[in-house]
Amino acid sequence: MPGKPDSLGNGGAAVFIVMHENTLLKIALCCILVGLPLLYILSDYFSIDGRVIDRVTGSDIGFETVTGKVTKIRNSEKLTTLTVKETKYINILVFDNISVPKNVVLKAKGRLDNMTLIADEVRIG
Repeated sequence: MPGKPDSLGNGGAAVFIVMHENTLLKIALCCILVGLPLLYILSDYFSIDGRVIDRVTGSDIGFETVTGKVTKIRNSEKLTTLTVKETKYINILVFDNISVPKNVVLKAKGRLDNMTLIADEVRIG
């Protein structure tokens, strides 16, 4: 018993497209071959939030994210002071006694005041 014709003109019958594994594989490979170079090209037009230490001046005050390589570590009972270098040196104060190896890259978020970052959060890597 035929159904009413629908907008596709197939008499109301359901249309199924059968995808074979080879077809799906070809589609996936095409997406990869087009997508990866496209992502690489687009990455030049976008930047990560945060400031380069070189652009931080002594008068800057506010919440910032700083990423750089640890060059000096000073520990005391309740305070750790890290000196970090990207293109310029900046001190990071952590109100906790933490253990951070030298020459590791870290990311610190906190309040920037007079070339010193008072860290709320410190992440290695």
